Amino acid sequence: MDVNATELGNAFVETCFGKYQGTGWFLYLTALCFLFFLLRKKEEWRTFFGLYGGFLLLVVFNPLVIWRIVALLGLDDEYYRFLWLIPVVPVLAYAGTKLTELAGKRWGKKIGGLCLAGTACLFLAAGTPFFSRSLSLAENIYKIPDEVIEICEIIRADCPKKEPCVAADFDLDVLINQYAPDLKLILSYRAIADIRELEAQGDYIDEAPSRLYHVLIEETPHDEGYLIYALSEGNVDYIVTHRGTPVREYILESQCRLIAELDQYCIFRVELEQEA
Repeated sequence: MDVNATELGNAFVETCFGKYQGTGWFLYLTALCFLFFLLRKKEEWRTFFGLYGGFLLLVVFNPLVIWRIVALLGLDDEYYRFLWLIPVVPVLAYAGTKLTELAGKRWGKKIGGLCLAGTACLFLAAGTPFFSRSLSLAENIYKIPDEVIEICEIIRADCPKKEPCVAADFDLDVLINQYAPDLKLILSYRAIADIRELEAQGDYIDEAPSRLYHVLIEETPHDEGYLIYALSEGNVDYIVTHRGTPVREYILESQCRLIAELDQYCIFRVELEQEA
């Protein structure tokens, strides 16, 4: 995520929540549930969520603390991984179940009524939930966009190799790797992280991944042989880019042929001329 803890300060957590999960409401409700569990005296609730929830509230959810830790350790881009540790679905489901059990008591009915009213207000404020960006149905059993599956199948059908090498941006690489691990991805997360780290330090290594990174991710065209060298050295068979990329013509001029144009992506086959 493109965030900077030092610049955002106390707003760092709120910004990350929004980038990670839309409005961040599910994370805020989870934090409220953790606080509810801590205040309750029932040992069962404390056993399940007490220490774990308390730690998350004091560190991950605490805007006064976490941004300083992130800024000190340089974890601006890694903070969102802590959000993976938050069991949003089981916590909300468990809390909802416990609230329904309290409905039989007089004060429990009042709490239940307030929760229902608050939920209704939340839905109304956020818009119709079935058309909300925070709630979408999976397009297939793999839970990745159909177009990504189509890209993989086009490449598989077109290439005689068992493991063709593909160059694409990081977001697309992650999805391709979930569906088609047989496709070799030259711009992996580790490769991109290493390139960014080296360039931040003022170093530059003129290798195939670095050149592909500058062309496909930074979308910067270079001289005619710049990309051709990277495709040859990296043994790249296909390039996948967004349809609106400004380096489209540059890719076509670098001995690549457009073989498929989908709604959002273009697929290029690398056809390097053999040296005599």
